[in-house]
Order: sequence, then C-alpha cells, then structure tokens
Amino acid sequence: MCVVKVAIDVSERRRDVEGIGQGLDELAAGNLQYRVGLSRVPDIQRLGQGVQPVFDVALRHNQFSQTGVFGGRAHIERDVSIGK
Repeated sequence: MCVVKVAIDVSERRRDVEGIGQGLDELAAGNLQYRVGLSRVPDIQRLGQGVQPVFDVALRHNQFSQTGVFGGRAHIERDVSIGK
C-alpha cells in the first residue's frame, strides 16, 4: 500500500511541476492571462504561489504601460519582491 501512495505522490508532484513549467512558457510567450493551478503537494504549492504574482505584476505592467500611468521598472521589482 505504501508503494502505491508514493507512486501517486510522485505523479501528482510531476504533473504539478509540469504545470508550473507550462505557466512559465506561457509567460515567456506573452500570455499574461494564464493562471498557475495550486498543487496539493505543500512544497510545490508554495512554488506555484510564488510564480503566480509574476503573472499578476506583468499583467499590471502591461495595462499601465498601455495607459501611460506606469511608474517604471522599480515598481515591478518592488511588487514582485513583496508578492503583490
């Protein structure tokens, strides 16, 4: 029974890591609407929680730069570092 559980955990971990990788590919391609799904595996969940704010900040940057209201690169760095 324990071996089956380990196999399930590894599959879930692998799928969730691949999902985060897909999210980073989407970000690199300019898709700012993509959302990273949160894993039930605690350390992978934390990784997903760390990646998602990058999409949010990039989307805000894109919206603000189109309207001319954006405050510059320092604003993005501050938002990412505090997880806004």
